[in-house]
Amino acid sequence: MIRKEMAKCSPNGNQSFPIDINFTPTQEIYDGVKSGFSIEFNWAKKTTSPTFINVQEALLDEGITTARFQGMDYTLVSTQIVNSTHARWLINPDASSANRLDILCIFKARIPSTETPYIFVVIPIISMDSAAAESKYLLGLAGLCQEKMYSLEDALPAAENRTYASYTTCLEPNGENALVLVFINGRYASLRTTNGIIELSGRGPTTPWPSPKIPSSITLTQPTQMNLDTFDKRVRISTLLTRETSGGQFRADDTYAYKCVVMDPDRDIKDGKLVIDTLTGTPVPLNQVLIDRDKVREFEIPVSGLKPGQLEKAVAIFLGILLGILVLMAIFYLVSRFRPGVTQFVAPEWFKQVSGVAISAVLFSFIGFLIGIFIH
Repeated sequence: MIRKEMAKCSPNGNQSFPIDINFTPTQEIYDGVKSGFSIEFNWAKKTTSPTFINVQEALLDEGITTARFQGMDYTLVSTQIVNSTHARWLINPDASSANRLDILCIFKARIPSTETPYIFVVIPIISMDSAAAESKYLLGLAGLCQEKMYSLEDALPAAENRTYASYTTCLEPNGENALVLVFINGRYASLRTTNGIIELSGRGPTTPWPSPKIPSSITLTQPTQMNLDTFDKRVRISTLLTRETSGGQFRADDTYAYKCVVMDPDRDIKDGKLVIDTLTGTPVPLNQVLIDRDKVREFEIPVSGLKPGQLEKAVAIFLGILLGILVLMAIFYLVSRFRPGVTQFVAPEWFKQVSGVAISAVLFSFIGFLIGIFIH
């Protein structure tokens, strides 16, 4: 007799994949769950057009694409064309009916024991009679163009439309979590392109695409269906930033975005921020951050005004000069007072005049310096 394993996923949360919704989303609903979200992708580039490496399962050949989420590294383990999984999530109702296939990318954590060992990225493909600015990746997959470079990133929606819904779901039989990202604007493609993809996959126009090819350790059970109340609690809407829009090669993240991640406060963190190299997804040591900052400042035009520490330095110089004058006066007095044969010391007129003039000159110079700084 085979013993059936106990389910490890809580019935109070999302279970399995894909998760459906039983309502029609609106822009207002999506705006109500907008939230900051930090995830970074490093998409591989290829000089050959994308092709099917397993026609039956519609698996695509891809290079080494990586992701970084909450301080953990992930590697792309499969890219597949599947039947539509989240058509009801699309913000455009007309797009929902035209979404018959998706690109599903599955990432796996390099450290399996992490809290979220999987990331599923869903790119809905929306077939229309015609489409402007079609994806070179999809055109290459359809055999309709030959480019010098291909990247799966080009299959994503255009940079200004990369809004995605994110949710976490639990996977049996081990109770593992997967983060799911669904690009709710989808990627538009002409019927000519999608028909070309269907033809090269060896399928007929009515032949369905395969189910998701998930890792062997996962068993897909009956997925949860979310209503509006659970949607508000479990889904977040964010925008995937490109390196250009996120500020170049480096970005500064709040440390609270990295849970259960080992950090060296003296080496990695500055002003409560963790500086990330977006090319590698790794933290930049603080000493390197400071070196790069100093290099940039070498070419900056000096900004007029009172800089930090300048006032303290001016006060110190003034007090140093004043103290020096007083010390010289004291030495002159002691030498003159206690030299042999002197019974009473009377300061000469030149000493009185020089001392007063010197102190006054230093004092007024200091006051003039301060006034000049504040006016400037």
